[in-house]
Amino acid sequence: LLKSPLPTEADIEAAKLAIDEKGAEVSQLKSAKTGKPKIDAAVAELHKAKENHSRLEERSKLKPGVLPVKDGKIDYSKDFFDRQAFLTVSGQLQVETFACAVSSVYTFGPTFRAENSNTSRHLAEFWMVEPEIAFAELKDDMNCAEAYVKFLCKWLLDNCLDDMEFLAKNYDKGCIDRLRMVGSTPFER
Repeated sequence: LLKSPLPTEADIEAAKLAIDEKGAEVSQLKSAKTGKPKIDAAVAELHKAKENHSRLEERSKLKPGVLPVKDGKIDYSKDFFDRQAFLTVSGQLQVETFACAVSSVYTFGPTFRAENSNTSRHLAEFWMVEPEIAFAELKDDMNCAEAYVKFLCKWLLDNCLDDMEFLAKNYDKGCIDRLRMVGSTPFER
């Protein structure tokens, strides 16, 4: 926040005005029946303006990580959890020691974010697989990840085909073919 301060209301308002201007430009080009390349370029500029506005709005909601203090003590009422909380971010620290002994290990469990992340793009809690490979190069990590994804695709097809057929029928007609393709095609490097 020191190097990149939070956007001001004026910054957000300027971003809104840019959206209005770009939108008017697109409308004008369409009504003048301008060529497709110019309209496409103007639409791309409008999308950029909207993305910029969205980023500014998200950043404006950030709060510095220092909690308010009452009488020398931290005031947890302003914190995400409204009280003191002790959360593990992941099991990575513990599993690193095991990796030194047995080379390839992983954890699978809940992961927590202790910041207020009430948006459609963030979760406060989610489940995550964290592999740890001792004395490995990037290529080893990529091979491990590829093997794991392929295993999961094959396992889903072998053990959950009824569920996958339900999903294909009701939501995504290509999901089974996509699993087969991902499970059988080498990943590009």
